[in-house]
Amino acid sequence: MAKKSIPLKEQRRMFESNLMFLHAVLFNKFADREYVIGIDPSLVDTAVAVSKIGRKHGYVYADSPEDCRDQTKKLNVFHRIDLTREYLLKLLLKYRSRLVCIEGYAYGKQTNRELMGEVGGMIRLNCFYDHPNLVGAVIVVGPTQLKKYILGSAQVAGGQKTKQLIMLNVYKRLGIEVTNDNQADAIILAKIAKDMVNFVLLFGERNFNGEKDIRDFINKGWENTQFPKYRWEVLCSLIINKCDRRRLFDFRRAE
Repeated sequence: MAKKSIPLKEQRRMFESNLMFLHAVLFNKFADREYVIGIDPSLVDTAVAVSKIGRKHGYVYADSPEDCRDQTKKLNVFHRIDLTREYLLKLLLKYRSRLVCIEGYAYGKQTNRELMGEVGGMIRLNCFYDHPNLVGAVIVVGPTQLKKYILGSAQVAGGQKTKQLIMLNVYKRLGIEVTNDNQADAIILAKIAKDMVNFVLLFGERNFNGEKDIRDFINKGWENTQFPKYRWEVLCSLIINKCDRRRLFDFRRAE
């Protein structure tokens, strides 16, 4: 069954509401948090990138430790998931973050979809829902959105060539050399999180003058900012589709 599209008028209303909500979360309740985090889930090699807000370049932490990778390769799937849970919880406790971006599911993938669902469910339940104060907010970034954010377009064929292209662009555009595509994805996700914090800081308290003003802002607002158009489009899309409080975007129990 095809997913029902959201009418444009409703999208604009959601954008304004969710932008205000994000501002309240990131700059009121969790304003003292210094870090953002990107998480690329994997059965064997879950990668995490931690970046400090206000720091232009560089990452505090960007990898999954070798002992974790070596152990997970030797374990059955449930032990792998549990080891990943322990690894993530330690990092989240050490780097109390304002915003986490995690890669969403690749629904068109033909292999390991069910197992990746178990990994994703574990992360959401054990790392976010059961520990609501570890992170300020969580946004799920789709694989095509991640690809577009670093390449400028999502219209790139999949496979190993695309992974190599993403790694190359992480080096060319962000100045960071990586050794595998999981690291690259985690760094891009942390970049999205940092840019989202800056976006919300700049525009979170903006007073929109009706629906046309919101539409013009979404379509043309990038022209007077440091954001390229393709990244602006991804950020606006995430605010519209990923930050609805009814969908538990921040994975916290209702207070």
